[in-house]
Amino acid sequence: MQLVELALARFAKCAAKHGQLVSCCSGIGVVIHFIFAAVYLLIWGVDLLTGFSTFSATVLALTFVSGTASKCVLPAPRLPAPPRRNMYESMLFLFVVHPYDVGDCVMIGTDMYRIKKISLLYTDMVRGNGERVYMPNTPLTSQNITNLTRSKTKSESCRLVCDIGVAWDVRDDIQAAMRAYAREHPGEFDGEPSCSFRELADPLKVVLVCSWNYNFPPDEFSRLGPARNGMLFVVQQKAREHRLQNTSVTERAQ
Repeated sequence: MQLVELALARFAKCAAKHGQLVSCCSGIGVVIHFIFAAVYLLIWGVDLLTGFSTFSATVLALTFVSGTASKCVLPAPRLPAPPRRNMYESMLFLFVVHPYDVGDCVMIGTDMYRIKKISLLYTDMVRGNGERVYMPNTPLTSQNITNLTRSKTKSESCRLVCDIGVAWDVRDDIQAAMRAYAREHPGEFDGEPSCSFRELADPLKVVLVCSWNYNFPPDEFSRLGPARNGMLFVVQQKAREHRLQNTSVTERAQ
């Protein structure tokens, strides 16, 4: 009887060691497969950091949805609960696409908003005049959203529609004045401004386009206004100096 118990004890000990060995080999195998999978993705040019961020954001969003779906409060007694499809689309929009954060300045269509608060189904925004806008996230998935806060620079231009016959030296003088102003304010402008003939328009007009780049995000309005005013002042001053005009056919006939 004692021999049987001793044999069973030895067998259990060997089985435990074998189980530990199998677990260790399995762990090593998983690590090796993960390393080779990462190498394979790198060979094909896949960004591992972006892929992992997307996967982790999706898992976090699914966890958030599963935790809040059962706690969803109806906005009104007779309104139906938000469908799961809308909740899923909002989750992907907020956590995977992630087009904005709280405090960002965005352009949706032709309107500008400041993001005030972000929830699972709605985004609370503020217009420039102070009006609060509560916009559902699902329609935003099909909108073109320009995030001004995340943008690094901004380009602007102005058009001068003048009577035909503008000399080449006039264009050079306007461009030189713009570039000189940009060099005097290196913290406000990026690159060199330009002035070019863009098109010939009817009746007997030529279009000069003056363009420049700012050296800061376009939502810094305290810097945007003075920089724009200064550049436009230089352009209109040169236009007046060279007596550029835009007259009608009747005025020219007179």
